[in-house]
Amino acid sequence: GGHAGAAGCSMPGENLASFRERFARACADMAAGLEPPAEFLDGALDPSGLNDDLVEQLERLEPCGRENETPGFLVEQRGLTGTPEGFGNGHLKWRLPGGAEMIAWRADDALRHPAPGTRYRVGVGFNHFRGTRRIQLTVEDFQNGE
Repeated sequence: GGHAGAAGCSMPGENLASFRERFARACADMAAGLEPPAEFLDGALDPSGLNDDLVEQLERLEPCGRENETPGFLVEQRGLTGTPEGFGNGHLKWRLPGGAEMIAWRADDALRHPAPGTRYRVGVGFNHFRGTRRIQLTVEDFQNGE
């Protein structure tokens, strides 16, 4: 429960493994031949133009969810300076002008040395960490440059 797309069921525990297998097969059969959903962008961002006011304006669009998608923006590699730094378990961080950062969680190897034409779909928000608020772009998807 909770929203129109929610569903639930109950079954004996010994049927769970069989259910998982059959459900996964049914989903794969239904998805065969379908086009992947198109990713929409709400605009392009120049990292040097980021400021708190912009992020606060975007926060006013919340709550985001099924009927109110989270805004996604285009950032191009040519607008970034330097190479990303690795941290944690396979994450990457780009340092942006004004103290902002761009994060790729569990980053694809192709992002470690991005080509000049690489394009990123990012979400925009604040990272609150140890009493500091910083603008943070989160990489949601990317298209490697040539």
